[in-house]
Amino acid sequence: MIYQVDISPEALDMLMKHVTFLARVSRDAAEKLRDEFKTHVQSLSQMPHRCPWLEGEYFPYRKYHKLIFGERYAIIYQVDEEAAVVHVDYVIDFRTEYSLLFR
Repeated sequence: MIYQVDISPEALDMLMKHVTFLARVSRDAAEKLRDEFKTHVQSLSQMPHRCPWLEGEYFPYRKYHKLIFGERYAIIYQVDEEAAVVHVDYVIDFRTEYSLLFR
């Protein structure tokens, strides 16, 4: 089955903040991050269930998956089987403000 991938405006905004911050240090690194995001998001249309569940006391049981990319970033998404849609909800840097998500 092929899934449609829907990226929320909030997730795009989060990605752009990370890319903009990284571009201050290295334009090449920022472009690499953007390209890796694009590659990984496109891969979700083929195999969205390959990534582990996002688990924790603050998250609904088995609602969100996490896809790690670029060494310290994660795409947080959910899969709507009935509509065959992957909803990308967040793009986070888990080394900083979101480390609690990955215990």
